[in-house]
Amino acid sequence: MPTPSSVTLNEPGGDAPDKELAALTRLTNAADIGQRNDKWGTLKMGQIDPNHWKRATIFGTPTRVTFTYGDDSHAVSAVVYEPSEGPSDPRSCLAKFMRFANDMAQTYDIDYQVSPIHETEQVVDGVKKPMAEVMVEGRVNSPFMANAYAAGIVAYQSFPGTCLVQSFAAVATRHPEVARKVRDTWMASAAPIMFWNPKTVTDTAPPFNAL
Repeated sequence: MPTPSSVTLNEPGGDAPDKELAALTRLTNAADIGQRNDKWGTLKMGQIDPNHWKRATIFGTPTRVTFTYGDDSHAVSAVVYEPSEGPSDPRSCLAKFMRFANDMAQTYDIDYQVSPIHETEQVVDGVKKPMAEVMVEGRVNSPFMANAYAAGIVAYQSFPGTCLVQSFAAVATRHPEVARKVRDTWMASAAPIMFWNPKTVTDTAPPFNAL
């Protein structure tokens, strides 16, 4: 494990001999759950070890907000907020997102397996709201970026006519069991913390800003 003083925003694995394992292990600690926000201060989301995630962008894929865990992206989380173009319940929005994910997988040579959609719920200010989620195991086959991932994707109840979906992936190339534990920890403890900030968002759906 790394010495505490060596853990930084750029390298949460610190000075550990196996930085990837150290970073992933750090993310299995569900005791350190905090909140991050989007650039516009409209969205609040849960994050494990919240102070060691860097804002980022995904080339060719606009998102409401994206974070990476360390410069080497030991893990990545991203939120997409867009028109539903049809039903806007979480299950429908998740199915729409998975169609997009399938197109991306074919474009970038990604093999993946996905679980059936599981309907669950979150509690926001004492109010139960529906969510829909899937778990994903995938591998990027590009010679420039050959990595395996353990991922989770969650869709939330949002404004009518909109979809709000968050995805999370941990690198699973060398430590698949730890990566799965990170993914499961995120889905159980951080993913349910997602809501529009009542200080900046009231009864009207925010604009579809993306980076």
